[in-house]
Amino acid sequence: MVYPEEVIEELRVRNDIVDVISEYIKLVKKGQYFFGLCPFHGEKTSSFSVTPSKQIYYCYGCGKAGDVFNFIMDTEGLTFIDAVKFLAQRINYQLPEGDNEADRKRASLKKKIIGINTLAAKYFHNNLFEEKNKIARDYLNSRELSINIIRKFGLGYSNGSWDDLLKYLIRCGKIKEDIIKSDLVISNKKGGFFDRFRNRIMFPIFDVTGNVIGFGGRSLDDSLPKYMNSPETILYNKRQSLFNLNLAKKISREKIIVVEGYMDVISLYQRGIKNVVASLGTALTEGQARILKNYSDEILISYDTDTAGKMATLRGLDMLNKVGANVKVLKIPDGKDPDEFIKKYHKDQFDLLIENSISFIDYKLELAKNNEDDGSMEGKIKFLNSVAEVLSEINNKVELEMYINKISVEYKISEESIKAEINKKYKPSNNLKPIKKNILKKNNVIKKRNKVKYEEILLCLLSLDNSLYDYLKNKISIEYFDNNNIKIAKFLFDRLEKNKSVVPADLISNVEDGSKTIFAKIFQKDVCFPNNIKAAESLIYKIELENENKRRNEILALLRESEKNNLSERDVEKLKRELKMITMRKK
Repeated sequence: MVYPEEVIEELRVRNDIVDVISEYIKLVKKGQYFFGLCPFHGEKTSSFSVTPSKQIYYCYGCGKAGDVFNFIMDTEGLTFIDAVKFLAQRINYQLPEGDNEADRKRASLKKKIIGINTLAAKYFHNNLFEEKNKIARDYLNSRELSINIIRKFGLGYSNGSWDDLLKYLIRCGKIKEDIIKSDLVISNKKGGFFDRFRNRIMFPIFDVTGNVIGFGGRSLDDSLPKYMNSPETILYNKRQSLFNLNLAKKISREKIIVVEGYMDVISLYQRGIKNVVASLGTALTEGQARILKNYSDEILISYDTDTAGKMATLRGLDMLNKVGANVKVLKIPDGKDPDEFIKKYHKDQFDLLIENSISFIDYKLELAKNNEDDGSMEGKIKFLNSVAEVLSEINNKVELEMYINKISVEYKISEESIKAEINKKYKPSNNLKPIKKNILKKNNVIKKRNKVKYEEILLCLLSLDNSLYDYLKNKISIEYFDNNNIKIAKFLFDRLEKNKSVVPADLISNVEDGSKTIFAKIFQKDVCFPNNIKAAESLIYKIELENENKRRNEILALLRESEKNNLSERDVEKLKRELKMITMRKK
């Protein structure tokens, strides 16, 4: 789905960046800027700046930068298309349905199924309070859930009858074919249909924007499975979804706790631990790990302490470590799950468990100690083997030395022995070999970077003052720009040639992620000139000078090895004339 430029621009204009960001952090006006604590990294001094005149943000601490779309993508963990939908929904803006029939049909079906799921969630919730369904209320009462928390999470109950929900949705005007596509009903061998969820406590599953995308159901009889989730649909992808992320993402960027089940999440939330989510019937996936990393600086895993729980914890740790998250393990004592512990010991004690969470390396070492070291010689050898395997995953040399020293002292194993075993475990990918590359002279590197910087400032200036284009277009071409800047130069030139306006946020939106920080910093510092035309002239002159220097060096290199390059006398003379012209211009 590709939305027209005018749609993107209207959303950007109507979603003022200061208003949007103020919904996430407190901003204080200082001169022409707004400042606040960065939502992307922990800090005590405000280094996150928002420039309303340019509709961009920049953090002096971590370097994060972008426009309103980038902000929503990073804070909400959304793709660009989903960020567009999020901002459209924020201002009740109706997006076009697509460029082709397939896009329109898909968008229409998603909308219909969201409507069906929303109706189903309300139906289940109302069922819970029917007099005849006391069994469901008694179960929730036994789990010590308050009426407020039941309403907060939209908990409900599915009747034990075969097709009550199906009949209800049809009475509400929903088309049977759409209901089938929602997967809330299942076909039988005779061609009929019955409700998927029956006699179950119902847990609506929300996406980050608050839409009901699926359900979890906990049986109240001997039906198996005990917990059942919706199958994957056009809306619901369990590998990319997390229960309660829609609420947890609003609480704190410092930590998110990952637990196993719905009831763990709800029980903790009710008692004040609100930054908690659960994976949905699967081991933590890479998709979920990346989403969690987008939302928090630190991820704490708190799974059951049985064998299956330990294995799930290890898989989750490895997955989160793989995507670069700072991950720890929150250990619940006495074999209790989070729900049991917080009911018995309350929030203060749970906060202490959070405070005393251990690193994933420490957790793995602890498991190795418990599983391998039985006090025998053979056990110690197995333990050392496991320790070496764990420590070989550490890339930071200082951290590695600290662990080696700690284990050496604690378990009375020499550091040399530990290091020897670690060296055996290193995979080829961990062996850092010297990278062979052409070494450029320092001044050439500086000159190249200078040229790129001049180009970047010129492009920023052009997006701030569109009137410069008519003056510039006959003085400079796309070919003047470095490879990394050609794309953005073409974008700007094409837009301005068609008399379409460009603003700094347009430029920020169209550069690669790694360059957003560079351009945001330039907008903050380097594009305030008393005379924009003179500034542009100076920048063009410097770019031309750098291009000529580059061409001069190329010619000298060719002439030095003219025989090797198979240059004819005519070619040599031609190059010498070009070199002379460049030299004369420099004078």
